[in-house]
Amino acid sequence: MISAYAFWLIIHLLLFAYWLGGDLGVFYSSFVVADAERSVDDRKTAAGILIGLDRVPRICLILMLPVGVSLAASIGQLALPAGALLGIWLLAGIWLGMLWHIEKTHHATTTKVDAFVRIVVILALAGFAVAGLTDSGPVKSDWVAIKMLLFATAITCGLMIRKVFAPFGAAFGQLVTQGSSPAVEQTIDESLKKSRPFVIVIWLCLIAAAAVAAIKPAI
Repeated sequence: MISAYAFWLIIHLLLFAYWLGGDLGVFYSSFVVADAERSVDDRKTAAGILIGLDRVPRICLILMLPVGVSLAASIGQLALPAGALLGIWLLAGIWLGMLWHIEKTHHATTTKVDAFVRIVVILALAGFAVAGLTDSGPVKSDWVAIKMLLFATAITCGLMIRKVFAPFGAAFGQLVTQGSSPAVEQTIDESLKKSRPFVIVIWLCLIAAAAVAAIKPAI
């Protein structure tokens, strides 16, 4: 029978693969979307692919939290009080519900709540990680603490992408309804260019987290 550790490790690896793979597809599609030499229809198709693929990393990011916690707890690297793990899974489910609501309605209030949740998660991860690195918290090993810091950094980059990418929607809408113009093309191009460095940092965080899990360094 498969152990709890093996089960959560498999899910963890699948989330890693789909997160990184989905981001690579989004990254490639963004160049097609920004290519002013292509037809509007081609760019609309690429934008649809980009948006569709981007849902996968978003889902993986949310699920990585409870799965990672479950994985660490299964090998005794994270000491949690009774009921805490169930609470984390329930919160992750609510978070996924908010993501679904944002995708369907683009509701501004839900988007703000989602951003607030991400900030809370970032601060919590950073706090637990620092406590773990100073041997004063529920995190029992340095490598788990380092992974938490890397995950917090990845979530922070996601918030920054959301900020710099904000002008894209209106500009792309103008491209579709009114056609191309220098101002529209500049906004689309700048939004995508500003977001790409943060995407690359997310990739580096994911790769570094995988390396840390494999090497398990102690500080």
